[in-house]
Amino acid sequence: MNNKNVIFWRVYLSFFALVLLSVGVVFNIVRIQTVEGAQWRNLADSLTTKYVDVKAKRGDIYASDGSLMATSLYRYDVHMDTRASGLLKEVFDEGVDSLAYQLSVLFKSQTGKSQADWKNTLVTGRANGSRYLLISKDVSHTELKQLKQFHIFNRGQFRGGLIVEPRNERIHPYGNLAVRTLGYMRPNDTDYVVGLEGYFNKEIGGTAGKILKQKVSSKVWIPINNGNTLDPIDGYDLYTTLDVDIQDIVENALLKGLLKNKAHNGCAIVMDVKTGEIKAIANLRRSSADETKYLEIYNYAIGVKSTPGSTFKLASLMALLDNGYMLPTDTLGTEGGVWKIFEDEKVVMRDDHDYGTLTLQRAFEKSSNIFF
Repeated sequence: MNNKNVIFWRVYLSFFALVLLSVGVVFNIVRIQTVEGAQWRNLADSLTTKYVDVKAKRGDIYASDGSLMATSLYRYDVHMDTRASGLLKEVFDEGVDSLAYQLSVLFKSQTGKSQADWKNTLVTGRANGSRYLLISKDVSHTELKQLKQFHIFNRGQFRGGLIVEPRNERIHPYGNLAVRTLGYMRPNDTDYVVGLEGYFNKEIGGTAGKILKQKVSSKVWIPINNGNTLDPIDGYDLYTTLDVDIQDIVENALLKGLLKNKAHNGCAIVMDVKTGEIKAIANLRRSSADETKYLEIYNYAIGVKSTPGSTFKLASLMALLDNGYMLPTDTLGTEGGVWKIFEDEKVVMRDDHDYGTLTLQRAFEKSSNIFF
């Protein structure tokens, strides 16, 4: 009897322990669902969804006559969610052949894939449960309009699985003309700014929008909504004083001069002296890989400081002639080659030689500091 009682007590104790454990589990389930439910659901959402920036369209840059020198074109990356919630099996099976044919025609030159290849890609992707199957990158706006009319894709993102992600591509209609002056921004590097693009980035860069994306795999995030949660605001356009024709002439003339003299680098600025407007800026430097090739790698005209030296005598000469103060034959003494400045004997200006009395023309030829 004693052994029997001991067994019964152990059974009762185990039973009550299980009852208490069950009560505890039920209590915590109710508590989590009613008291902490919102907190945990928000945490789960934060781990599987996030807001991603949508870049704004950068403003255009124009020359003085309205010629377009830099603009942004939308290009698109297209994927397919083969397991979209509204993409039914019968819809996929019925439309996959037509979709494969349409894709083979549209992207024939890019991929060379046949209808059978595309069908295999789509069917395999759906069998593998791909939520982000690549259709094509760098799709143009015209191609995108066609894609949206294709079988299955014409049902949209949630019923047809079509995922479209836009991105901006900066285009220079005149190629490398004034490329350094127009400038650029390094991706994800706001400290590295070049030219007008960099200096006016805040104005022409616009304001980014937001789109909500959901995590479907370790590295893949797909948009939850068809549109943006917050639409981006396009940047302002920038109108410059550059003249396309003058810029082209200056760049070609500079290149010829550099090639003729086998120079390392050179620069040229053309300014309308009546208004101060800059009509052209050209900078070229010899390529380290090919000595016969010159590239606009650095803006020497703006980025390098140096004393003008005797080259500024030309500006003085032009001013004297243009304003009628002197003729090329007018003369002036050069003070024996030494000229005291501010009556201070310690501060003097010198010529290489005592040139005596010179005409304006000869003074320029001799580069006389004292004359000018």
